[in-house]
Amino acid sequence: MKTIFSEPIRYQEANLYALDLLQRLLPPNLFYHSLEHTRDEVVPAAKQLCQLEQLDFENSLLVETAAYYHDTGFTIQVNGHEFASIEIAENALPQYGFSETQVHSITSMIMATRLPQNPGDLASKILADADLYILGSPAYLDRNQDLRRELACLSLEFEDCDWFSHQIHFLQGHHYFTQSARQWLNSEKKRNIRRLKEKFQYCSQVNEYPA
Repeated sequence: MKTIFSEPIRYQEANLYALDLLQRLLPPNLFYHSLEHTRDEVVPAAKQLCQLEQLDFENSLLVETAAYYHDTGFTIQVNGHEFASIEIAENALPQYGFSETQVHSITSMIMATRLPQNPGDLASKILADADLYILGSPAYLDRNQDLRRELACLSLEFEDCDWFSHQIHFLQGHHYFTQSARQWLNSEKKRNIRRLKEKFQYCSQVNEYPA
């Protein structure tokens, strides 16, 4: 993917605008899809993957901006938040010097994070992998509990065994799209699957043999 920048883009200002939206307007019960998820997980992972995949500088900036905006739609709605994120990006980014082509590239990346992920070009693959970076992180189990708390606040509660079974199925069915993400994250993801299986086995035994 090649992008020609016709004028300087105020991408830092654009990204700060996205962070400000998340900080001010995200509902407090989004324990997983929080400001920290974007700022401390997805954005750093996207930057790292851009470097590992040797994406050119200009498109790396677009990936970074897409990472900042990918969950801004949660400030408006939970279901279909990607569509709201795209609308926010389309309205905001031209004000910071992004061209129509560049905005389209960013919104395509945002849509690539929608489950089930189906990214096309390398930039979209990088953002899709960065969004689920946590699956291959040592922090996965803690963040997984944050997701469970978030869903419970949205009236989606699970018994322990059902939850762990669902999470095992999700991780086993997931694959990273970039070679760099696979090399970086797959080993820890396999350990996280083992940890989930241990928890599932424990809760199954407890339910089978109640005290």
